[in-house]
Amino acid sequence: MMTLKKAFKRVLAFTAVFSLLACLFLSSALPNKAEAQAGTNDFGDLATKAVQFNYQAFTSGTQLGAYDACILTLAGADLSIWVYQDNSLKDALLGSVYATLQNPGPLPAKQIAHQCLAMSEWGYSDLAGQLAVILKEKQGADGSFNDGYGIYSDMPAYEALARAGKIGVVNTVYTRNYILNSQCTTDGATYGSWGSFWGPDFMSTAQAVRALTWLPGADSDQQIQTAIANGVAWMRNQQQADGSVYITAPWPDDPLIDTAETIHTLKTVGVDPLTWKSPQEKTPVEYMVYGAPNDDGSFGTLRNVTDATWALYAYLLLGSSVPTPSAPVGLSVIPAAATIIAGGTQQYQAVVKFFNGAESDVTTDAAWAAADSIVASVNSGLATGLEIGLATVSATYGGLTGTATLTVTTSDGTGSEATYDIPVGVAVVGKSDELLFGPASVQVKKNNKWGITALGTLDATDLPYTVSDLWTGFVTCIAGQCNEGTQGWMYSVNNEMPATSADEKPVHDNDKVIWWYSKSMIFEGPTWNELVLRIATGTVSPSEALTTLEEVQSALQDGSIDAGQGINKLSELLGKLEEGQVTGELQRKLAEVVKTLAQIIAVLPGHAVNVQIKEETVEANIDGNAFKNQVNAVAKAAVLATKLAKLGVVDAGMLARDNVTVQLPTATTQRKGFAVTLPSDAVQAVVESALNLVVQGDDISINLPPKAVKAILQAANNVSGMRLSIQKVTPEQIRLLEDAAIIGGKVLDIDIAAVTLQGSKEKPKANFEQKTAVTISLEGLDMSKVNPAKLAVYRQRQGGSWEFLGGRLSPDGKEFSFETEQTSVYALMEFRKTFRDIKTHWAQKEIESMAMRLTVKGVGGDTFAPDQRVTRAQFAAFLIRSLGIEEQNPAKPVFRDVPPGYWGYKAIAAAFNEGVVTGVGEGDFAPERKITREEMAAMVARVLKRSATDTDLTETEKKESLAKYTDSRQVSTWARNAVATCVNQGILRGRSATTIAPLGDVTRAEAVVTLARFLRTTAGAV
Repeated sequence: MMTLKKAFKRVLAFTAVFSLLACLFLSSALPNKAEAQAGTNDFGDLATKAVQFNYQAFTSGTQLGAYDACILTLAGADLSIWVYQDNSLKDALLGSVYATLQNPGPLPAKQIAHQCLAMSEWGYSDLAGQLAVILKEKQGADGSFNDGYGIYSDMPAYEALARAGKIGVVNTVYTRNYILNSQCTTDGATYGSWGSFWGPDFMSTAQAVRALTWLPGADSDQQIQTAIANGVAWMRNQQQADGSVYITAPWPDDPLIDTAETIHTLKTVGVDPLTWKSPQEKTPVEYMVYGAPNDDGSFGTLRNVTDATWALYAYLLLGSSVPTPSAPVGLSVIPAAATIIAGGTQQYQAVVKFFNGAESDVTTDAAWAAADSIVASVNSGLATGLEIGLATVSATYGGLTGTATLTVTTSDGTGSEATYDIPVGVAVVGKSDELLFGPASVQVKKNNKWGITALGTLDATDLPYTVSDLWTGFVTCIAGQCNEGTQGWMYSVNNEMPATSADEKPVHDNDKVIWWYSKSMIFEGPTWNELVLRIATGTVSPSEALTTLEEVQSALQDGSIDAGQGINKLSELLGKLEEGQVTGELQRKLAEVVKTLAQIIAVLPGHAVNVQIKEETVEANIDGNAFKNQVNAVAKAAVLATKLAKLGVVDAGMLARDNVTVQLPTATTQRKGFAVTLPSDAVQAVVESALNLVVQGDDISINLPPKAVKAILQAANNVSGMRLSIQKVTPEQIRLLEDAAIIGGKVLDIDIAAVTLQGSKEKPKANFEQKTAVTISLEGLDMSKVNPAKLAVYRQRQGGSWEFLGGRLSPDGKEFSFETEQTSVYALMEFRKTFRDIKTHWAQKEIESMAMRLTVKGVGGDTFAPDQRVTRAQFAAFLIRSLGIEEQNPAKPVFRDVPPGYWGYKAIAAAFNEGVVTGVGEGDFAPERKITREEMAAMVARVLKRSATDTDLTETEKKESLAKYTDSRQVSTWARNAVATCVNQGILRGRSATTIAPLGDVTRAEAVVTLARFLRTTAGAV
């Protein structure tokens, strides 16, 4: 337990640091910029610069977290192409997620929730769900997560869970009470805020307000609404003269972070940030435009990744467009680090990376420089070593800058020959309690730029680190791990924490200095003896480890051990090594073993696939034990990947897979089809491990997510296995879709069923909960005559009609992929239908698009009649086709004026049973009556309500929505809510700028365009 004396010294130390920061910050002023234009919404350049800053930081070694990855994804960045030391940011984050799933205990709730949010954004719903369950298990009866970090972790965790759609996983009653009870309700300057004994915390307050808005029933919960109002009022009181909003006492916050949090909060509670004006008429938006960006491409006062991420999300919330795929994301200098002797040379390469993954070599066009011209010179990327030392080599092109390091040594590689003065013990402990250096002795020389000080000892470790530009001696990053919020780097000397900055703390012979990443102000940090003891427990020397690795590599290659056994041996070996013992040679050997393992776990071993040919169909039976071993190996490999990544092993992310793949022999898939049968225990192993099951032939592959596999297993009792069959169908065997051409004969009958002990096959009675991905190879096809915009996959319904599914053509045109939630016959077609009377028509694009989706048809021949009026029956048919609802044929009519022989009988019955349409009274539907614009809005609004869209507007909201239309009073009372809802959603627009024409008849073109807008609005929600 910390003594009172130690506690006082801890507070004194923090006070000294923060007092220094406060003085430095308050003495600075924001640059005088041009006045902002109220209402500006063009933040595209700023958003792009924020993405570029984070790209440069990551590729220079700065660690990015799950929240950074989530916001970058929202901005359109493809994180699979963000690579540092051969490991992508996406792979690194997936590795950390799998590590969390294996051992969530020591992690703060905030970190787990941010991982959950990132997985949700990436569409990895299973991983997001598992992470949410971890938080559910961590939550105590008091509502907190009991992880020692208090509201600083709890509030962002609840808010992130809500944004991920997982707030209902935890106990929301506990959550509500905890958040409300944590708010300051004592009159005074802190009233309405959330904080701790340190005082009010702006981020926690903003996050608590947002979390409350997401809780079930929040809108009608008066206590919650009062808490939100008080929290927002307290935030408003922190607004500064320049429009920014941030805490200035007892020490100043980062203005950018708090202002970005303000914008996020106001957007969440439905308040326009432009309405928050300081007495000088400045708004938070103006600060983000003119006060937040720095001339060097960074953002905020700290100029770090966190500032860039928070700024980026604010710009996105304010309406920034996602950068185009051809926009540059950053510039990389390759190699990132090099060592040469004095007089030697190193050729660097400058490469611009783009959002779409493309690259451009600009080595000869870039402007090159060496930060220390005494150590090295550089011309067109060719660096020459001049004197012993370390230099930063930079390349600048098109406003982008990339950097690399160059170490210049003596001819024997020993480095500087200068005399060192003081031996000092140093250890550096990272975020995850890993040893980044030592404990070991270093020599600190007199001419060290920090002198014989605690900061000088850090410099002597040769670990990369950064010091704040604003606050001298304040370390912001070590080895790519940077300060975040109230967490960051601290140091001790001889197990005592000095009350001064590290550049002013002198050290003496054999002092013991520890740098550690602190996650709590009450944590005193590790002691020297603890770290020495940790090293002493290692029982394997680097040379012994190298021998073991060579043996494992050989055994994997000759097949004497399988992947699971190899992973076990590696995990055991790593448990006996600390990071300080992992030499460059060991890293390289580990990387070789990683590549071997990655190849082995990529596909199920060939001996586990027993293939037979039966009537031109390939029948593959899978060995259950071998399959389960593969599943186990894939799960273990993900955990191993995280450990290896922390050791700096190249390509460690290759081991983090989310699937088990069954690959059929190429020679056997040139048949009419194939079928794969797996025993039930093997299939169950996939479900329990939350892995996808991939079956891959030479021209088609199918990716079944865990929930789809589970649904198949539950289709019958006494299940012995699962059978997946994909058969090629000739066009003559099906009724072709009119106006469409099959491409390359790609018609496939996909069938997946549970196999019972009696040999019968049972399919799930409902659609899969998760969609299954199918990829079709187009290799060998001439696609030059195909219009990609009119290419799509269609599913054949039971009655023989076709349903549009869509899909995606790969950038190289060699594959087409689509998703489905059921089994059927699928065909890749080009829809070639058009209409002669829509050329130059204002709705031509939407009509052709909706015709391709099979939502609308012509009136005969090649005529569409876009200006012809639409009946109620016709629009009902349009609507159910757009929803993918199959027509119904009830024995008894649902409306007396729609008899069984009527053309729209089946469509209207389906629309009625789905709650899409109602009658006109007395059991009638009036199918041939021309539908009015307000009736059309009513039908669409009913569907919107089905998709969980809020369609219940207040009288004020209805009035505001219709205010600009001079004929809004003509809207019938019963239709007023529906019309206002459709206007709000952008689905229904006026016939002119000032008229809505609610009683006007609907033309076919208007109906089609309205449905197109409706589909874009719901975007898969229906």
